[in-house]
Amino acid sequence: MDNLKRNNAKRTSILSYWTIRYLLIISVGLLLTALATLWWIRQEAMSNRLQTAGLLAQEIADRSLNMEGSIEISQNLEKLIEDRKRFFKLTIEMCVIITDQQGQMLFSLPPLTDKEMRYKLNDSLNDSRSPEFKAAVAPINSNDKTLGQVIVLQSKKSLRHIPQEEIIFFSILLLFLIILSWLTIYLLSLILAKPILKLVESADHFSHGLYVIVLDKDAKEREIHELMKSFEEMAGKLQQFEQSRAVMLAGVSHELKTPVTSIKGLVH
Repeated sequence: MDNLKRNNAKRTSILSYWTIRYLLIISVGLLLTALATLWWIRQEAMSNRLQTAGLLAQEIADRSLNMEGSIEISQNLEKLIEDRKRFFKLTIEMCVIITDQQGQMLFSLPPLTDKEMRYKLNDSLNDSRSPEFKAAVAPINSNDKTLGQVIVLQSKKSLRHIPQEEIIFFSILLLFLIILSWLTIYLLSLILAKPILKLVESADHFSHGLYVIVLDKDAKEREIHELMKSFEEMAGKLQQFEQSRAVMLAGVSHELKTPVTSIKGLVH
């Protein structure tokens, strides 16, 4: 008896069993999906921002040529770069460098020395020396001749940066999907558990000799409908068997009563 009570204590309801496990599965699945999606968004953001930096470098290269076809740094170049940074939502972690064909620095924002420039760029002056930065390079061409180049440096951290508003929105969306998924399985488990609980209650009535039950046979699920119908038919047959047993027992008792009465009379 004690073992039976302990086994019953270990068991849980369908509603709790399925909802808890489904919640864990859907949460882990959505979290893994969210991490993969977040990684993909960051890679796409870096690729798109590099393309934007390349467009900015090309625009600066086009504006750095004068009518004679030589390099000329405009006085409004710094203002142009700041305007483009605001327009394209580029971060402040950006460095713009203009060099001539011999690799001499003609312009930099923020201002750099030649030593600092060569520390940031590789020996060929066409990429970042540090693996933490990416460079977008646009040549300054005039009459099919390369006069110099524009390098736009940005840190990978800033290229992969996702605005906090987007992270909050993504987190709310993920939480909403988890709650919606849990609510779905909760309602489905609740619908499934109701007819089973009704069957358990009817089976308990059987143990007390009550065979008249009324079950809902209008369930939309075919399996549940067939289960209810079969259970009710079984209850009807058990009731017939009980009635037949009672009639048979009454007949046997009556048949035995007559000779027993006669024998009793003879004994007296």
